[in-house]
Amino acid sequence: MKHKQIRSAAGLPMLAVLVLSACLLISCRNGGEGEDATETAPPAVTVDLSGYAIVRPERTSQDCLDAVAALRSAMADLGAALDVRDDWYLEGDYDPAAKEILVGGTNREESGQLLSQIQGEGYAISFTEHKVVIAATRDSFLTDAVAYFVESILKGSAAPSVQLGVPVFSDPYRVLILAADGKTDYTIIRQANSADYTAELGMQLREAIRKQTGAAPDMEMDIYTEDPDPEAFEILLGHTNRPESAQALEGVPADGYVVAYSGNKVILNAWSLKGIGQAVTEFLAILEQSYSDGVLSVPSFEPKQGSIRADFAELPEPEAPTLSSSYRGLDDTLSSVYTGAVASDFDAYLTQLKAAGYSEYQTNRIGNNLFAIYKQGNRAVYVSYFPWDGSLRVTSETAYSLPSGSYVESEKITVSTLGQLSLDDEAGNFGMGYIFTLEDGSFFLIDGGGRAGEDETVLYNYLQAHNKRTDGRIVIAGWLFTHEHYDHVTNFLDFTAKYASSVTLEAVYWNFADPCEFDEIGSYYNDLIGSVGKYPGLKVHKVHAGQRIWIRNAEVEILYTHETLHPYVLTDMNDTSTVFRVNIAGKRILFLADVSTVAQKDSAVKVIYGLYGSELKSDILQVAHHGWNGGSVEIYNAVLPEIAFWPVEQSRWNTVIQYATSKTILELQEKGVIQQMYVAKDGEVTIALE
Repeated sequence: MKHKQIRSAAGLPMLAVLVLSACLLISCRNGGEGEDATETAPPAVTVDLSGYAIVRPERTSQDCLDAVAALRSAMADLGAALDVRDDWYLEGDYDPAAKEILVGGTNREESGQLLSQIQGEGYAISFTEHKVVIAATRDSFLTDAVAYFVESILKGSAAPSVQLGVPVFSDPYRVLILAADGKTDYTIIRQANSADYTAELGMQLREAIRKQTGAAPDMEMDIYTEDPDPEAFEILLGHTNRPESAQALEGVPADGYVVAYSGNKVILNAWSLKGIGQAVTEFLAILEQSYSDGVLSVPSFEPKQGSIRADFAELPEPEAPTLSSSYRGLDDTLSSVYTGAVASDFDAYLTQLKAAGYSEYQTNRIGNNLFAIYKQGNRAVYVSYFPWDGSLRVTSETAYSLPSGSYVESEKITVSTLGQLSLDDEAGNFGMGYIFTLEDGSFFLIDGGGRAGEDETVLYNYLQAHNKRTDGRIVIAGWLFTHEHYDHVTNFLDFTAKYASSVTLEAVYWNFADPCEFDEIGSYYNDLIGSVGKYPGLKVHKVHAGQRIWIRNAEVEILYTHETLHPYVLTDMNDTSTVFRVNIAGKRILFLADVSTVAQKDSAVKVIYGLYGSELKSDILQVAHHGWNGGSVEIYNAVLPEIAFWPVEQSRWNTVIQYATSKTILELQEKGVIQQMYVAKDGEVTIALE
């Protein structure tokens, strides 16, 4: 008789009793591949397990540790708190009569004996007067073995005991031969136009197989095969055009990943790019224990699922729209995209959040786009509805504090101003840096430029010269970093090293992408974290599209972050820029940071214009990407600013003005639409905003 495979012990009901039927054991003998056994059951002998210890190998795998943890939890639920020990002992000290439940390849004789009896691939469970033995040909089967032990053997007893009987053998597992004798029939298939990270993951897989077997599978994009063969030997990486890739994700939550098998195919997939990487990591761990005698084989069992942030509280799943993809940011931020949505789905999801115990923190509307922030404890959820692509987006993260969402009146001691730095071109410095002087004399800074020369001192001198506070203290109420490029963040690093003790910095604002999204990402993040740690009491706030933040009398409205680009693939680091508008003293000032028009059609400028269109109209504009193909003609014709700030140095001026987008800015100036143009090459400038 075959017994059903149970993939995981996680979540199994921990039964109130434990007993083993001798008749059951006899009928399941030899794994069920042949005829049902007809032996007569011997008289039942009951063994109390409450005084047993769970024993595992001294050095073992995570799979074995997980199986041991599941077994210990099951026994605890039955009132038997068993110790867990490794199998190490001093020579001569081992007591063969010790009462033990052996899990995995322990050094006990009983483990080896049972393992030698398993035919093919699978697990077995045996019983002696002093030992319960759970063995498997691979550690990855031990979770199945423990699950079977809990579900089928411990079921129905009135006490922590088992009755002795003949061994139980699982049905043989089907295995996929990935490579044998230095050869492989497998090809790694990845999605065309996917992130470079998927190619890196494919190379990791290829190299792991080559190191073990000498055989390196080919790797190609899915579009190379117009009519895929369902019987082909393939490792499917990510969202390929093979139907098995999508099928494997059915029932997988937004933060989940899956390692699955279908026919001759291995499927490694997730809703997020980060999750695909985790699926590969999971599969590589399986490969590490899958090579023997020149053959690399993996068991074809039920899908193995996991989460890229298992410790995060589960969110309600939107009821109507369809989950299409997820985007993992830094830390535990996860943004999920649901397609086929309408405005009522936005309202319905907010109702779901309220029912789940979340409370409203902020709502916003920009054009027809709807935004809301909900909070529960230290969990924040950002919900948005975008009519232009019919998407409902749910972003969740740990947020110990949120920035102020309303104006808090402060004493006005000065008019608000906006300054543009002129960086040290001769020293090779470039980038952009802007300083708002706020009504209470504090400052709000944006980026700051690169670190060549001594522009950190130029910045400090600017703050000193424009400081209107009566106590003379330089207070920076906020510092926003648009993205992680050298020419936008490194001046802050030098400024902090030299002047941290001379200023008060209250908060920084950013939203940087995860390094898996693009090779350049992560170059300065650790340095930034180290620098902000030098300011006592400073708060770090991650910003998201639709969020309204008040910094003194400046309302900062976030229009776009890298999450907003998804599900388009990030092909330009500049598209990780945070785009925002500052509403202050009756003026609307649009900062486009470095978003630029590139060959890839699905870029940030397409998304920004698609979302907002004419809503981008502003009084003052920061020319995007220093003029290097910055922004787009459509965006500039929607903004139609009266004043433009252009963060570009003299050495680059003659080059940047050749781009079509730059020519649009110059044409708007010629037509009198732009009445004032302030170019950084011409020197530092400050204008009054009221």
